[in-house]
Amino acid sequence: MTAKGDIQSAVRDFILEEFLSGEEPAKLTNDYHLVDNGGLDSMNVLRLVDFLEEEYDIELEPTDIRQMTSVSNIVRVVESHAAG
Repeated sequence: MTAKGDIQSAVRDFILEEFLSGEEPAKLTNDYHLVDNGGLDSMNVLRLVDFLEEEYDIELEPTDIRQMTSVSNIVRVVESHAAG
């Protein structure tokens, strides 16, 4: 099982590299709203889902994807699938 801190770190790194390139890493707090702040659009959500499904060998449902609005929420979604 993957530790919460490891998931959080991997998700933050992916988002910073893929969607918020050039932003200060400190800007991406765990509660930073990715959709409202322009970090995630529909195409980026698909890329994030692909990354999470491959990285953690999980299958995400549409209800999971709608919850992925912040790093904290993404970690919770991944943990719920990893535990099941």
